[in-house]
Amino acid sequence: MADYNGMKKLAKELGVKGYVGKKAEKLMDMILDFIEEKMDQEGWPEENQEAMAFYNENTESEGAAEEEDLDEVAEAEEAETEDEEEYLDEVEEKVKTAKAEKEKQKKEKKKEGATKNNKKKQGGKPGVIATIVSILSSTKKGFTVEEITERLAKAFPERDAEGMSKTTKVQVGGRIQKEKGLNVVKEGKKYMIK
Repeated sequence: MADYNGMKKLAKELGVKGYVGKKAEKLMDMILDFIEEKMDQEGWPEENQEAMAFYNENTESEGAAEEEDLDEVAEAEEAETEDEEEYLDEVEEKVKTAKAEKEKQKKEKKKEGATKNNKKKQGGKPGVIATIVSILSSTKKGFTVEEITERLAKAFPERDAEGMSKTTKVQVGGRIQKEKGLNVVKEGKKYMIK
């Protein structure tokens, strides 16, 4: 950067307005801007050799410094991009691993479900709906929803009684008749198969 007193002198000689009391960097910017405006005027550069020398000296060094800064920025951005690419590769690999694990668990669960279904078909314990049909078929007097639920709770102690009560209401309310073709009749609060 040029000498501050020299810049003040040059600013005064050139007629730069508002330079008094400015800091060195601001003063230099003002002078350079002033010179740039005047450079296009015919004959001005030749008549103001000192100003042109000042301009060339300070803009060349700025240009070189800017070029160095740009190189540093480009290198930093390149390193950042490489880091981001590595991170994205890691994330992608984790996603692939998680998807593969999820697919594996899904297959195991499907396989396990098939095994459970095979046990039922091989004569395992009947399900809730089959038990409801069995209860309704066991008497001609019929059962209330609460009585059916009590019997289901004894047969399936591991299940939620409230859930079995809802299932019973849906099944005796028409689904057994619709899906199994059995005639479920309601007399008062009691249900039976006729």
